[in-house]
Amino acid sequence: MTGYLHRGQPENKYSLPNNPTINDFHSIRLKDFTLVSQLPNAEEASQFMLKQYDTDPDKRQSYPSILTIEETASPWKLPLERNGAYEGLWRAVTFAGVLANTAAWLYF
Repeated sequence: MTGYLHRGQPENKYSLPNNPTINDFHSIRLKDFTLVSQLPNAEEASQFMLKQYDTDPDKRQSYPSILTIEETASPWKLPLERNGAYEGLWRAVTFAGVLANTAAWLYF
């Protein structure tokens, strides 16, 4: 089992507000989580939380149920080969842009 510290999602002008009283959540806000769970250390818990996941799906923990890495992956996750192809494409486009800009500056 592995874990990491999670601070929640930052707010911006497009963020929808959460309404913890009717269990209506649009983003991860730790302050709202502490209201719902009624934690005694609300001030500390509203700053960060420990998020855990199981690294071995064969030796899963029974309670509390913790997600495995495969379950946390979203369905639109790109395979490594496709991600590498996108990286190569954008590297070539960037290089071509820099080369064209340099040629334009030297020519004109």
